[in-house]
Amino acid sequence: MTEYMNRIADAVVEAIASHRGVDRTDLTTPLYDEIDPDALEALYRTDSDDGAGPHPTVTFSYENDRVVVAGPNDIDVQPYPANPTP
Repeated sequence: MTEYMNRIADAVVEAIASHRGVDRTDLTTPLYDEIDPDALEALYRTDSDDGAGPHPTVTFSYENDRVVVAGPNDIDVQPYPANPTP
């Protein structure tokens, strides 16, 4: 596995940990339980990107959070809103 292969997956893990105010080693659910890190890496691999267009946006759930990856340096983690009571 090349050095690049983990950059986006690592950035996602760091963003989730930062959002929660914990160290990345304190996260209990591995990222691969929620999304395929290799597929995520393939979407943002720079050697196949001609730079002509925007990166795709990927949204997925990680435990009770919504993770939106819009690019290698554009990762947003937000909690899902609580269900309103009827």
